[in-house]
Amino acid sequence: MLATLLICSTSFSVQSAELSFVSFGGALQAAQREAFLVPYTKATATKVTDKNWDGGIGKLSMRSQLGTHDWDVVQVEGEDFILGSRAGMFQKLNWQNLGGKEKYIPQAVADDGVGAIFYSIVLSYDKSRFQTEPKSWADFFNLKKFPGKRALRKTAKTTLEIALLADGVAPHDVYKILATPVGQARAFNKLDQIKLSIIWWEAGTKPVDLLMNKEISMASAYNGRIAAAQQKGADNLAIQWVNNLAMMDWYVIMKGGKNQETAHHFLSYINTSEVQGNLPKLIPYGVSRLDVMKRYSTDAYRNLPTHPVNVQTSLKIDDKFWVEYGEKLERLFVSYASLY
Repeated sequence: MLATLLICSTSFSVQSAELSFVSFGGALQAAQREAFLVPYTKATATKVTDKNWDGGIGKLSMRSQLGTHDWDVVQVEGEDFILGSRAGMFQKLNWQNLGGKEKYIPQAVADDGVGAIFYSIVLSYDKSRFQTEPKSWADFFNLKKFPGKRALRKTAKTTLEIALLADGVAPHDVYKILATPVGQARAFNKLDQIKLSIIWWEAGTKPVDLLMNKEISMASAYNGRIAAAQQKGADNLAIQWVNNLAMMDWYVIMKGGKNQETAHHFLSYINTSEVQGNLPKLIPYGVSRLDVMKRYSTDAYRNLPTHPVNVQTSLKIDDKFWVEYGEKLERLFVSYASLY
């Protein structure tokens, strides 16, 4: 109802309106298409073109330098949001049109961005391979008790945190330790314990493919990718939520686009309680409105990263840490991963 009222009460002109929406593809973008894009087009007659990308501030910077302004609303990861915001790439938002800042989880509020989704890297595994379930990242590194190859994301971010968690570091101490040369060496030394059993992945679909093809027995993976496979009948796949690595992406409006009015209107539409609340029904990712997340905090939604039980033991990825240390650590990681 609120979304309908928004459409009816606005002065927004729908005549020949167009919009481009850029996200990360796969099961997520399919869910966004069903929850947001198709209903918006039906409500406003706006032609919405959805595109996908793999993230990276370098790509946004290059597009800006070249004067390429065909992206309107873009979903960006936390690091890219911080860097893009500092560079002045994003339009300021009208929070009154978004319902007011007080309606959102505090960390999802910024002058030029609104929290899009909360998701996690989780320990995923093929339960047909084991008699007992792995209970921690330490078990991920225990090849004797849980044999089989492992898949890890081919980035320092998330993989080094996993290594320290597996080595017994408490979540609240991970970044304090990882900021030191001794802590960095500790993380790489932990990876050495399973280095010959690691398959590196880059595309989010890869861990699922490797698990389903029996090439590995465990993987770090996006919780939504595993859930999508389970919904398609992959009953052998399971998730261990202990010490999941929790992250938040942002929606931003790129400066310089020709569809600014439409972009602001679209963000207002998809962030009504009614419309935003449709997304977790389609893919188990959390969203940013407080009233919506309250509806999804019951045991029926235990598979959401924002469920209180899953939040309790999570490690929240520190985007500011990765802005400061990321270049150095990614360089070290690339050198390391190239050896195996």
